[in-house]
Amino acid sequence: MKDELLNQVQKNYLLYDEYQTICQQQQVAEENIQRGLAEMLDTVGTITFFDRPFGDKYYILNPDWLTTGAYQIILSNHTNQKRGRINAQDLKIIFTERLLFEYKPSDYQFLLDVMAEFNLCHEFNKHEWLIPSSLEGQSKTDLVAFKAQDYRLYCLKYTTSLPSSVIHRFIARNVKHAYEEDYWRNGIVVKHPDSDTLMFVEADAKDKEIRLWIKGERIRDCWEFFHKDFKDFSEKFDYEQLVMLPQGDNISYQFLIEAWESGEESVFISKKTGKVNVIEALGLFEIPQYKGGIHRKDSEHIAPIFKKTPITLMAFASNGLAEIQTEANNVYKAISKSVLVTAQKIEDTTVENLADAMLDYGEELLLFHFGGHSEQSHVVLEGLQKMDKIRFSRLLIPDDKHPVPIVFLNGCLSSGHVGILTAKGVKAIIATNAKVNDVEAARLANYFYRWFFEKNATLRKAFENAEATVSSNSDSSNRGLGTDRTATNGHNSFIVTVNPGEIDDKQSMPASWTLFVHSGHTKMLDWTLQDFVNEFNK
Repeated sequence: MKDELLNQVQKNYLLYDEYQTICQQQQVAEENIQRGLAEMLDTVGTITFFDRPFGDKYYILNPDWLTTGAYQIILSNHTNQKRGRINAQDLKIIFTERLLFEYKPSDYQFLLDVMAEFNLCHEFNKHEWLIPSSLEGQSKTDLVAFKAQDYRLYCLKYTTSLPSSVIHRFIARNVKHAYEEDYWRNGIVVKHPDSDTLMFVEADAKDKEIRLWIKGERIRDCWEFFHKDFKDFSEKFDYEQLVMLPQGDNISYQFLIEAWESGEESVFISKKTGKVNVIEALGLFEIPQYKGGIHRKDSEHIAPIFKKTPITLMAFASNGLAEIQTEANNVYKAISKSVLVTAQKIEDTTVENLADAMLDYGEELLLFHFGGHSEQSHVVLEGLQKMDKIRFSRLLIPDDKHPVPIVFLNGCLSSGHVGILTAKGVKAIIATNAKVNDVEAARLANYFYRWFFEKNATLRKAFENAEATVSSNSDSSNRGLGTDRTATNGHNSFIVTVNPGEIDDKQSMPASWTLFVHSGHTKMLDWTLQDFVNEFNK
């Protein structure tokens, strides 16, 4: 029986039903004995038998045929030249070399399936595979230089050991996102598909950790986008998710969840860090639409961490204004640092892309910012496209049940829009009462958002501190149309309480920039961003 089997598999392999035929010819008819014999011969190394199908078929293999074929793929010069990234056409080249055994094109997929079973290769596209052992040993990116800019460090710490399959499968799935083709045996640099945010990923088997350094404007979005792959690949392993706080301490996601379940609003980390807000720290990992299944001990009901994700939408239209790009970059950077909201930005704003954004985010808007030319009766979108204030207000607030709470119109004479916006339910509006200077408009916006989003100042204090940066006069271009380049400046900052619909186009106001507050919501002047988010989610 054994000799007949070895004679049959000597060249390559047998299908399991062919093996059963041999068994029956040798008077071995019982299926359990047939399987037991195959398993015994596999144990002693005479044959290779898998107790699972490949391509819906079971195989009895010549182990030398299998290992020779696998090593030919792994060690081929062609595989190395392709940096471990091969396709079906490459396999034809790899097997042109004369070998001890014969390998037909129909065998290639089977070999790769077996290799994948042992994490020796990973399919990243149909008929495209990554061979991890053929990857280079080091990154082309200098990690020290990468960390020279602001970054956030996440870490996946495994309990017993770090399976190499986790990082190799991650590389295979995300090689299409590799930044400048930079991937190596233990890591990869990837680019977030919707931004310029970069993530340097590297596995450290000794410390049983995968570390993820992320830099750019959308750090949390980048983490969430790629982290789901690690969750898939680590499903069978015990690991802990950590993030490094600005003070240098690491904090665990599970620790924060447990604190939330216990009803803790803040937790003490160390003398260096002090206490951190539980929700804000959780926001470093994610801001989910619903955090289902989390029970707090002081409540009988499931307590969502956030019911909705608040959106801050920024729209910019330069039309020759030199500082609009600076404003767009600085404002987006400041807002993106907050863990309480998601930042969305439109550049070169048109009616169409603004309407699309409102369809996507309208019900989740916490704040809307516009930077560009404006007048009392209209705003000017890209291509000098004027939109009158009535249509503009309808676009911003298509549904009176969901008015955006805060609007900042950073263009000339935008106070003419206050009446109709408050009538539609907007609670606070920063607008201008004069032709304002382009440089100062960008500067004021930068400092307002830094105070409000980064420093957790109240709305009143953020506005007053930002307006203090405005000069008394300037000779740069302004944000109105059809006027000379010298901006007319008003007086110092001012806060005005208005009844809905009170402000009209011709009403004079005492300051260049004014914070208008709906008369029914004056308490919001002393609210921080956290207060607005809490109110938003009631």
